[in-house]
Amino acid sequence: MRSSIATAFLSVMMVAASAAQKSPPAQSVPGSAPQGQPTAKDASDGKKGTVAAGGTFAYKQLTIAVLATTADSARIRLEEGGAKKEITVEPKVSLNWHGYHVAIAGVHADEVSGGRVDFAVQLVALLPQCIGKPIGKDSPWPCR
Repeated sequence: MRSSIATAFLSVMMVAASAAQKSPPAQSVPGSAPQGQPTAKDASDGKKGTVAAGGTFAYKQLTIAVLATTADSARIRLEEGGAKKEITVEPKVSLNWHGYHVAIAGVHADEVSGGRVDFAVQLVALLPQCIGKPIGKDSPWPCR
């Protein structure tokens, strides 16, 4: 009896772990360019956060400013080194820019505070599907 309970528990755990690894494919933002491979010294975990309109979000050399929000989108500015890009993004969309993978987890409009945006940022090279693969203009997005 004990053995069958342990076997059933292990089976449930394996199915749950398998389901947790499956995620919907990321959507690409038009105009996002393929990226170069970051250096090994940049290898670390990503960062998540929420930024109010008018605020900034920083990860390594990347800074994201939330310029404005609406009920279903946000205007953001990406800056890294001397490069800048302003773009309108929607929730559940991601883009690759200058070696960073930027996921827009949510956009929340608020008349009082001006709204906020939930971000998750990671180096493209550290995405599970990208590890050990070349990153460049000939690679499918993101690294499949």
